[in-house]
Amino acid sequence: MSYSVALSAGAASLAGLGVNARELLRKEPTANSASAKQGELLQALDRYVTRQTPDNPITKIAQKKVNPDDINLKTLLTDSDKLAAYQRATPTQSPGFTVNPNADAGLLAHELGHVAFGQSKFGGDIQRMRDTSPRLTSALTAASALAPMAIAAGTSGEDDDLAYGLAVTGLLSAPELIDEFEGTRRGLAIMKESGTAANFGQRARMAGGLLSYAARPIAYAAAGAVGGNLIRSQFAEEPRSTGEIQPY
Repeated sequence: MSYSVALSAGAASLAGLGVNARELLRKEPTANSASAKQGELLQALDRYVTRQTPDNPITKIAQKKVNPDDINLKTLLTDSDKLAAYQRATPTQSPGFTVNPNADAGLLAHELGHVAFGQSKFGGDIQRMRDTSPRLTSALTAASALAPMAIAAGTSGEDDDLAYGLAVTGLLSAPELIDEFEGTRRGLAIMKESGTAANFGQRARMAGGLLSYAARPIAYAAAGAVGGNLIRSQFAEEPRSTGEIQPY
């Protein structure tokens, strides 16, 4: 069971990337591209945040331009933040966003959804937790696999190993999952606020992106359960000798 779950989660993660790859790699704009809808969406963002968090409106927003030379498959697979990302607000920097201007406007709305979430107290705390140092991020990633592995190595070997592992990895992944969920939820609200609600394709792409994040803790938990069960099997107690010489 654990192997199949791990493979399914990996496939789901790739599927989440795949549904957005075409848009992130677009070389030419369309009538519904981010550049065409940016003005409307930024105005909608301002109205939405003013209504949702009136004590913390957006006074300035930064936009990082995408280098046309970075619109390629290598960048998508190794540093996708160059094609679509948001900038967390801090005491020394304003919130901001980066999006391939040729991509679908729904991807811009998603990044603006992150910006809107970060203006709330809860959202700011979640994004601060997520925006950790690379060393801590690596440690959490390792813990996501090692913690369920330790659980599985010391338990009965039943399917509960995967359930325990999912609980652990879910907690470790919680800030990222919450932030991505809210980016999508608020992004859809911003599109509606702009007067153009998301169509089916845009909703599917947003859901696919969220799926890629949600699949990771499942894959980590399943891999950890498999590894832990293998460890336990290596140290399974062997029948002990009585010390007597046995006849052939």
